[in-house]
Amino acid sequence: MPRERSKRTAGIALLVGLAIVLLNLVLGLLYRDSRRGLETELARRLENVAAVLGRTLDPGLVQRAATEHDLLLVHEAPAESLYFAPAYDSLRALLRDIAESSDLANVRVFDGGGTAFLDLAAGSLLEYSAEALDPAGVLAALSGTTAHSDLYQSASEFLMAGYAPVLGTDGLPSAAVAVETDARFFGALRRLRFVMVASAALSALVLVGLGLTFARMQSSLQRAEAAVQRAESLAAMGRMAAGIAHEIRNPLGIIKATAARLRKTHDDPARPDERFGYIEDEVDRLNGILTGYLQFARDEPPELQALDLVPLVERGVGLAKPELESVGVELVLELPDACRIQGDPQRLQQVILNVVLNAAQAMPKGGRLHVRLQEQSGTARLAFTDTGPGFEPAVLARLFEPFVTTKEKGSGLGLAVARRIVGQHSGSIQVGDAPGGGACVEIQLPAAGASSSGAASS
Repeated sequence: MPRERSKRTAGIALLVGLAIVLLNLVLGLLYRDSRRGLETELARRLENVAAVLGRTLDPGLVQRAATEHDLLLVHEAPAESLYFAPAYDSLRALLRDIAESSDLANVRVFDGGGTAFLDLAAGSLLEYSAEALDPAGVLAALSGTTAHSDLYQSASEFLMAGYAPVLGTDGLPSAAVAVETDARFFGALRRLRFVMVASAALSALVLVGLGLTFARMQSSLQRAEAAVQRAESLAAMGRMAAGIAHEIRNPLGIIKATAARLRKTHDDPARPDERFGYIEDEVDRLNGILTGYLQFARDEPPELQALDLVPLVERGVGLAKPELESVGVELVLELPDACRIQGDPQRLQQVILNVVLNAAQAMPKGGRLHVRLQEQSGTARLAFTDTGPGFEPAVLARLFEPFVTTKEKGSGLGLAVARRIVGQHSGSIQVGDAPGGGACVEIQLPAAGASSSGAASS
């Protein structure tokens, strides 16, 4: 069952992982296609704007502006203090109007040698970029064809430039013009990328959540299946117990009757032998155990009565004392003078005997069993502490499940029956490791009256 559960969990994780990978792949392809389409449209737009601008510009004005620029470079002085540059200023004003109307970030004009002599982004006439944005684009424009640069990034902005020739009076390219977009044109692309990344992250979280939900549902289904199997096992046990109860009780009745006849024949009233009483009592106990198993399967309520828990503990421990002595277990009792409760004596004695026998079987090479009964705040606390190996965590988690046992010949019903009986008495039973090593089983039952404390040991 654990291996099958691990395989199912691994399968769910694999499916979720594949779904996330597939989703991100689809979104990535969608983003790539969208970006390519946007770049293509942008390149076409920039080439068209550059071509229209190249045909619109007066080649004479462009030539005069280039000449004025070269003269200023020769003198290496601020433009406003040496020369009046009407052509350059007119061309710059014209390009600024076109850039604003066409929503362009920058416009550059290149002379026949490929040098940029006018840059709208520059602060003055002498502030220009000595290198072209894309030398190949400028060369293509000076060759008479339109071109565009690749999409590039400047700081946090995405940009692209388009190039076109400026034809001279002879119909041949005499200069080149470059137009550049600003980041606003790429707002849709950035928003699309953000939406895709957010969608991928959200979808991944949703898929992980669905996977975890499915895993929980699978685990709940497995627990339900286990509960159904346990219920079927209990039902089968009930049918089996009901079938053999008659066969077991007949021999028990014969043993009890024979013990009574032997007592009548061989027992000395002056010096009675308590062993005859043990036989009858053990027959009654076996009959009670059989009845308890039947009631466990049928979940019948106990018959409560007022009783003192102290002699019940002494009796239950006394019945297991030969078993404890046979494996060398020292028994220490710490009991009050009285502890009144409401309970079913036969069922509670069965609980005590089961716990003590479990402790004896946990210490096959000897040890110490401390049984302590005390009343605190209206609760009777009965604790069994041994010096055995304690419980493994995996066993401890399933210790009260029916048919779960670590013993080769165990039925796995001892503690399950004990918890059922204690629960029917409105109490609780807790099992764990003792602070100093070993195991500790504590039973808590509602007390019916006050008790005085005392101690006895053996």
